Amino acid sequence: MRALASLHDRRMWMEPSALISLILTELHFFELALVHRRPRDHWHRLRWVLDQVRAFDEGKEGTLGDFLDWVDLSEEAERWTSSPGPPETDDDAVR
Repeated sequence: MRALASLHDRRMWMEPSALISLILTELHFFELALVHRRPRDHWHRLRWVLDQVRAFDEGKEGTLGDFLDWVDLSEEAERWTSSPGPPETDDDAVR
């Protein structure tokens, strides 16, 4: 709970991309992906989310709430896809 309280306190002073990156790091999202059968897929999705929030930061300034509103508008405009993209080239996957 202490980690969540710390993130909550810092949310107003950080860009959304920095905050999301910090959340993924401090709450060990990348490490937690190891419990899944294909952790690489989860890592790919996490990196995709980071890319989206960085694109938001580059395009306009705003808070985490503004980013979430942008996500809602993006979904309505069908700019987001249901897939974060193709598998990585070194992944042993059917293409």
